[in-house]
Amino acid sequence: MRFNKTKLATSVTAAIAMGVASQASAISFSAGDVDASLYGYARLNMAYDIDENIGGSAQDGFFSKIKGSDATGHFDAGAYQSRVGLRLSNKDGVKINVEGDFYGGTFRLRHAYGEYNGVLAGQTWSNYTSFVGRLSTLDFGGAAGTAGLQHRQAQVRYTTGNLSMSIEDPKGDFNTANGLVS
Repeated sequence: MRFNKTKLATSVTAAIAMGVASQASAISFSAGDVDASLYGYARLNMAYDIDENIGGSAQDGFFSKIKGSDATGHFDAGAYQSRVGLRLSNKDGVKINVEGDFYGGTFRLRHAYGEYNGVLAGQTWSNYTSFVGRLSTLDFGGAAGTAGLQHRQAQVRYTTGNLSMSIEDPKGDFNTANGLVS
């Protein structure tokens, strides 16, 4: 009986995932000398736990919630990873990017910065983030033991060629409700 439920849940989840997964293109337009693009995606995550209610807010599962046997089953869904952003640029080289998502149930600012002549000011990935050797993962919270500072920091950065220097907010932002880095 348990095998049939597992097989059915897996089949239904795979079919739904294939049905709702698609590439989203940005909507681009110009207003005077400003080029703009609106981008993002909508993502629906669903979880069905046969024995335990371990789904997190991103439906990624927290094994620390496993307590014992509870054969009633639990279904949960959310679109918290959906994202929307706006990029602006003009002919003088000024660029602005603002992006957010809905993780945690409310709008959360991910990136908000401006760039001009190699100077970036605002919030984006830390200059000390290491993407080298980072494995792709389906886990919204990222892999444990990832190298570098995995934060989007308030900062002022100067970049020229391969040299990049920044002054950043010295404290990281950990979301203590679920242990994820925001």
